[in-house]
Amino acid sequence: MTRSKRIALLCCLGIVCFGIVLVVYRPYSKGIPPEHLEATPTAQNQVKLPEGCPPKCAGVDLHGVDLRGVKMCCHVDLTNANLSQANLINANFSQADLSGANLHGAMLNGTNFTEANLRGAVFCTQESCANMSFVNLSRADLPDAHLPRAYMLRSELQGANLRGAFLQGAELGGADLSGADLTGADLRGAHLRPIVETTYMSETILYGADLRGVDLSGVYLNTALVDDETQLDDKWKLVFEINNQGGIGRNLDGSDFSDADLRGADLSQASLRQTDFR
Repeated sequence: MTRSKRIALLCCLGIVCFGIVLVVYRPYSKGIPPEHLEATPTAQNQVKLPEGCPPKCAGVDLHGVDLRGVKMCCHVDLTNANLSQANLINANFSQADLSGANLHGAMLNGTNFTEANLRGAVFCTQESCANMSFVNLSRADLPDAHLPRAYMLRSELQGANLRGAFLQGAELGGADLSGADLTGADLRGAHLRPIVETTYMSETILYGADLRGVDLSGVYLNTALVDDETQLDDKWKLVFEINNQGGIGRNLDGSDFSDADLRGADLSQASLRQTDFR
């Protein structure tokens, strides 16, 4: 084989290999920002919605369809709709009624559920949950939501109604929970430690919530609301006290504040011998 033919063969092989990589690598893995994901449905997966939908889409079966970037906002009725396994990346369901909807296995990266009604919506089964990284659930209504081990990296949950939610083992690193109502929620073993951005819990309502076994390292807890029924490990109970009641003149000798976010805490005249601030 001549040198020029060998070069041509190598170039062809390189192009084929590069094409295989592009096909195999789909950027839908956990934690990829939605702006880096495709937002336009592919022609082969586009679906014709039933007549009158939107806004009247109650009970519609959209299992597995590609609805990337679709707009179904502003009071669209999707009660009891089947959206399981659907691709809803960057879709807009703000102010939609999704009560009782099935979203199990759906791709929800960057999906907008602002002020949506999600009461009784199904996100998880015993085996798995929908991928909800970068999802926007600001002021959404989803009390008693069943979200064990849900992947909600850097999700927006400001002002969301999550009263009584089951969030055991959920991945919430970098999420914004400011003003969210987590009264009575079960967060045991949840992961809130920031990965890239700070996890915010300012003015988060945690009355009666169970946060045992939760690592709150680096989490912004200033003005978070707890009560006598809130269950916390001893270290974080003290951090909450210092953040919200101050530590002026307190004896904090030997206390463990390692990795705690104490921004704004007043420790003037406190005794801090052998206190760990690493």
